[in-house]
Amino acid sequence: MDMRTPKSQTTFTSRIPAWLQGWKFPWAAGAGLYLLVFSSWVVFKWTDPAYEELIASLGYLPLGVFAAVSAAFAARQKHLDNRTRRAWRLIAWSLLSLVVGDILYVTINITTGIGFPAVPDIFYLTFYPLAFAGILSFPAEVEDPVVRRIRILDLTITMISASGIIWYFIIAPTAAAGGETWLAKWVAGAYPGMDVLLISSIISLLLQRSRPGTRQALILLAGGMIAYILADIIYAWEVLQNTYASGNLVDTFWTVSYYLIGLSALRQSDTQNIPDGDSVKPPTVWQSAILSLTSLSASIIISLYAALTTRELDIPAYGLFIATAFTIFLTIGRQMLITADNAQLIEKLSAATQQLQANAESLEAQVTQRTQELQQQTNKLYLVSQIARDIAAASSLESVLELTAASLPPRFDLKHAALYLLDSNREFAVLVSASSTEGRQMLAEGYKLAIPGNDFIARTASSGEPTLASISDPLTVPTHRPLLPGVRSALALPLKVATRTIGVLDLQSTQPQAFHREEDIAVLQIIADQIGIAIERARLFQQVEESLKELQRAYGETTREKWRMLVETGLLGKTGYRFDNVRIQPIHTMPEAGEEAIRAGSPIVQGGGGKNPSQPVKAAIPIKLRGQSIGVVSLKLRETYNPNTIKTITLAVERLAGALESARLFEEARLKAEREQAISQVTTAISSASEFETILRTTVEEIGRSLGDAEVSIQLTEQLE
Repeated sequence: MDMRTPKSQTTFTSRIPAWLQGWKFPWAAGAGLYLLVFSSWVVFKWTDPAYEELIASLGYLPLGVFAAVSAAFAARQKHLDNRTRRAWRLIAWSLLSLVVGDILYVTINITTGIGFPAVPDIFYLTFYPLAFAGILSFPAEVEDPVVRRIRILDLTITMISASGIIWYFIIAPTAAAGGETWLAKWVAGAYPGMDVLLISSIISLLLQRSRPGTRQALILLAGGMIAYILADIIYAWEVLQNTYASGNLVDTFWTVSYYLIGLSALRQSDTQNIPDGDSVKPPTVWQSAILSLTSLSASIIISLYAALTTRELDIPAYGLFIATAFTIFLTIGRQMLITADNAQLIEKLSAATQQLQANAESLEAQVTQRTQELQQQTNKLYLVSQIARDIAAASSLESVLELTAASLPPRFDLKHAALYLLDSNREFAVLVSASSTEGRQMLAEGYKLAIPGNDFIARTASSGEPTLASISDPLTVPTHRPLLPGVRSALALPLKVATRTIGVLDLQSTQPQAFHREEDIAVLQIIADQIGIAIERARLFQQVEESLKELQRAYGETTREKWRMLVETGLLGKTGYRFDNVRIQPIHTMPEAGEEAIRAGSPIVQGGGGKNPSQPVKAAIPIKLRGQSIGVVSLKLRETYNPNTIKTITLAVERLAGALESARLFEEARLKAEREQAISQVTTAISSASEFETILRTTVEEIGRSLGDAEVSIQLTEQLE
């Protein structure tokens, strides 16, 4: 497949604007081609001179039909708003009126000859008010009322100035040369007068802010109307100078205006390819002032020219003078309106500046206040971290309670801080710690609160939520507990562990509304949570210590009982030995120092130093196993012994205790194994017999053998209950 053909077609199609795609392109291209052909004919006149007037008269019709049909098509587009469709409907009727006028003009001129004024002039003049209404019907964006009034003044100034100038150069001379009758004069002057009407609509269109989707279309429409007005003015001037002939160059201006108006209608009909926010940006107040000032200058200059020249008096200039006077007064009014508006703007700006300054001062004060609050909050959080650290370091419940009561009042400027803990049945909140003198007195009395209750502490204990109590009247002094005398505000915070409330933290202050801010309550609740965790940890630690002591006591009793049984059974044999660096001898009595060391549970050292430095040193080191003394090592040392000797022997005795316990456990295991073996033998022998007599004889025999020289008997009873 040849890929070059599609590429060339795509390149050609891409050059066509999106709003001319489809049938619109041949429709607009055909009209443009006709415009070129007609313009070439106007310049070169290659046809027979006898047909020039007919060709010139019919030359407007194709482009007039093009413009009218295109405008009617735009008016039928449902995606346009109602005002835009109405505007294009009026423009379509105005163009159709021109087409009808051209058809009547050609028909009458060919048949009977045309005069002035004639029936086609009715349709020609109808074009102007319809086009004027259509242009003004285009919707515009809402603007500031003052700016809108200024734009209306600029438009009025420009129109009055243009009217005066056109009156002097076109309307008055045209009316004077139009004919003998008043109707001919009126119709002759109506054409340039209507041009002034179109000029005003175009200026209004250029000064307003159009809605999105109409920018390019309105630019083309304005260009077409300007071309039509120029054609009318040039035509009127040539008629006054007797230089106009049918098929003159001015005829191309009318055809160009038709073509531009048709293109603007086609552009308006396709809003899908219009960028977002596509709207005509109106000129500023100073930019629009250039137009009015230029018009005023032109009107004044031409008025001076008319007053200073010796032009014949048959062309009246009073219209120009009146227009110039009105233009001057309106310009003065415009400037006064701008001055008043600027004064209002200055006042508003001054008020806004003062308001901004007040807002800045207020904002600065708020920032300062907020900074101070944040600093206070930071300090409180720092205090919280210190208190939490100190509480976390406490190892016992008593130290936690004492530290809480001592640390909170000075750091948070409180009169009273107290802790209440719930009893095991959760029926009372018992006071366990207090910082004030009154609180310590309540503590000594065993103060407690029933749960549930009406006071703020009992409510917190029941609900598990913070409760705030405040005294609104400064003369009212609380005399009932738990509120203390002189207290103006109080706060009860729950002490929680997970979701379980174990107590209440009571905080009381002499300052009113000391706890009214939620941030302060949140900070103090953090402390309460830390206290609750510390109390629960201390409780658990205390329980673990008690359990450990109980376990150690149980182990010690078991160990002592085991060794006592071992001694009583005689399995130990010799219970003690003595070595004098020559021989080893068994002993049966314990030295006096040894008994003292066993009672004390710690090493005893006697002798040495004092009045008899040469006396031998006696030492006794108990052999301890699980807190129980099961023996003692007695020593006689020279007076020059090394002090580290006792420490070394103590470490050796600790290992000795472990070795003795291991030997006891081994002996216990051996005895248990022997018992199990004997029981197994008896059970095996018994289970092999099947008769009662055999079972009894076997049982008594096996038990006797297992016990050695013991006498064993077995007898079944005959008395059964």
